[in-house]
Amino acid sequence: MNKWLKLTLKILGGIVGLLLIVILGLVVYTQLTWASPYNRPAPQMTAASDQQTIARGEYLFKYGSQCWGCHSAGTPDPNAPQSGGKEWNLANIGPGFGIYYSRNITPDRDTGIGAWTDGEIVRSLREGLSRDGRAFFPLMPGDFYKGLADKDALAIVSYLRSLPAVKNEVKDNKPSFVAKVLFAIKMLKPQPAITQPIVSPPAGPTAEYGKYLATNASGCSECHTPRDTNTGKVFFDRAFSGSGFAYGGELEGLAAEAYAPNLTPDKKTGMGAWTEEQFITAMRNGARPDGTVMITAMPYPYYSFWTDDDLKAVYRYLQTVPALENKVPGMKYLAAITSGSSLSQGEAMFEARCASCHGEKGKGAAPTAVALAQVAPNLDDAALTNIIKSGIPGTSMPGFARTLTEGQLTDLITFVRSWK
Repeated sequence: MNKWLKLTLKILGGIVGLLLIVILGLVVYTQLTWASPYNRPAPQMTAASDQQTIARGEYLFKYGSQCWGCHSAGTPDPNAPQSGGKEWNLANIGPGFGIYYSRNITPDRDTGIGAWTDGEIVRSLREGLSRDGRAFFPLMPGDFYKGLADKDALAIVSYLRSLPAVKNEVKDNKPSFVAKVLFAIKMLKPQPAITQPIVSPPAGPTAEYGKYLATNASGCSECHTPRDTNTGKVFFDRAFSGSGFAYGGELEGLAAEAYAPNLTPDKKTGMGAWTEEQFITAMRNGARPDGTVMITAMPYPYYSFWTDDDLKAVYRYLQTVPALENKVPGMKYLAAITSGSSLSQGEAMFEARCASCHGEKGKGAAPTAVALAQVAPNLDDAALTNIIKSGIPGTSMPGFARTLTEGQLTDLITFVRSWK
C-alpha cells in the first residue's frame, strides 16, 4: 500500500478515534451532571393568610398568569384541582426536548407542595428551581416571573395554601438527550438568584404599572415575544412583536392554531391603529377592531376578569414600546375542522372557539354564568344562530358573524343539538 495512503488512513483513524472519545465524554458528562442541583438557599419569606391577600393571589393565579392552564388535572379549568399531570410532548419541537408533566401544586404534603416552605415556592416560581435545587425545563416561564414582586409572589403562595390538598403522584419528566445536554452545558439553567426585595410599581392605569403586568404578572410577554425554538432563548430586543411559535393546535388539544400577534404600536402589523377602547373590547370578549374573533389560545375569556385600570395600564404601556414591523402568519384550522362529518367538524370548532367559556358539551365553565346546554334546548336553530352571529352585548360573548362561515355555523349547531 502506498505510504501516503497509509499515512492518510492513520490520520483519519486518529480523527475518528478522537471524535469517538469526545462523543463518549460528552455522553458521560451529560449523564453525570445534567440533573445536578444548584447550591442556592431559598429565601426566608412568609405568606400572609388574610382574605385580601388570598383574593389577590387568586386574581393573579386565575386571570393574570392563568397557571391553571398547565396545572389543572384533566381539562384546563381554574376551579379544578391543581394537581398537575398535564402532558407536554415536546419530542417534535426544535431538536426534540422530550416529554414533560405539570406538577401537583396543591398543599398535599407527599405529592404536592404542602411540605415546601413559602420561600421555596417563591424561588420555584421566580427562579425556576425545584425544592431540591434542580432546574426546571423552561415550560415554567422564569424569564418573566423573575420580576414578580415579593408581595404578589407571596399572594400566589397564600392562594395555593388555601386550596384543598389533592394526592396525585405525577409521572417523572422524560427529557431527551438533547435537553440533558442543554442542562449539562448550562444553556438551560435557572434564573439568577434573587437576593434583593422586588417591589411592583404603584397600581393604577399607568404605563409603568402596565409594564409590570404585561411582563411579569401575566402571560402577555411570554406568548407575544419571539424565542428560539431550538434553545428556548427569548429575544427581549423584539419584545411583544409576535411569536414564531404556534399556539393551540395538537400540542394544546385544539383543532386550530395561531401565532401570537404583534402588540407593538407598528401601524401596519401591530396595534398602532388600535384605540384604548378597541383594545379593552378585544380583551373583554376577543373581538378585534375588524369584528373577527380570536381563538381561545388567546385566553380573552379570563382577561375579561381584569379590572379596567389594569387593562388600561397594559394598553398604555404597549403604546410606549418600540414599534416593530412583524407580520405573523394567520390562524389556520387543522383537519378536524376542515374535513369529516358536520357533527365532527362542529365538535372540533366548538373546542377551538367555544369550550373555554362554555365548557365540555356546554356544561359550563368559569367565565359563564349560565350553562349553554341548559339554554340551547329553549332556542330554535334560527335564534341560536343569531346569538352566535351577533353576540350578547354587555357580556364576554362576541359576535362571530365575520369569523365563521355559514357552513361552520351549521356544523356548530349540529354539534350543540347532539348534546344529551
